[in-house]
Amino acid sequence: IDGVLLFESSYDLDPALLRLETLEGRFARLRSLVPRFREAGLEVHINVEITMGHGDAGGARPERFDFQFMVNQEGLVSRSSPCPLDPGFLDYVGQIYGWAAGCMADAVWVDDDVRFLQHDVPGMTCFCPRHLAAMTERMARDLPYTRSALVADLLDDGRTDVREAWFTLQEDAMLDLAWRVEQEVHNVAPGQAIGLMTVGTTFHHAEGRRVDRFLRALAGEGRRPLLRPGSGFWSD
Repeated sequence: IDGVLLFESSYDLDPALLRLETLEGRFARLRSLVPRFREAGLEVHINVEITMGHGDAGGARPERFDFQFMVNQEGLVSRSSPCPLDPGFLDYVGQIYGWAAGCMADAVWVDDDVRFLQHDVPGMTCFCPRHLAAMTERMARDLPYTRSALVADLLDDGRTDVREAWFTLQEDAMLDLAWRVEQEVHNVAPGQAIGLMTVGTTFHHAEGRRVDRFLRALAGEGRRPLLRPGSGFWSD
């Protein structure tokens, strides 16, 4: 063993999202542990396990947060995963990664649930009011998009213009989140590396995220990205 990976939470024991007052104490604990591992000659990485919410296994408490949570094409609202178009959620994420960087580890990792797909609601997301308003603006529509109208246009093979705008919006939302993480981490620890746990390129492509651009946004200008390949090892 030449290094350790420290987490701030547990999928099995914690709710889908943790309040900042809880996380502040946990990152303080991790900060106290990092030098002890260094003294033992080990490399230390911090892995934020819950950024956008893993899923609702019955313990989600969305009422604790003033966020817009994701909405799928059927109108089901996620209990675990906020929409990254919500500025308040980006502030929450920024605080988390600022604390993670303050642990002064060798690297900070972003969890593999930072995505639009495969949370606690099936199918595609997000069709929340923020997404509908953004798509209305991008398509220069006179009538505001409703969820059903946007879904219908996305399923229409003749509306490639809507699909292009949709996937661009999805990528822009994720890139804004990546830039916020990078900014917060490097404001605290300029030399710290930032990595991404992935879930395979198929999932990323289906939601509009381009892995290479996302990785480089996370890493920061002129920095080498860190990547943990995902999916296969769960069943190796």
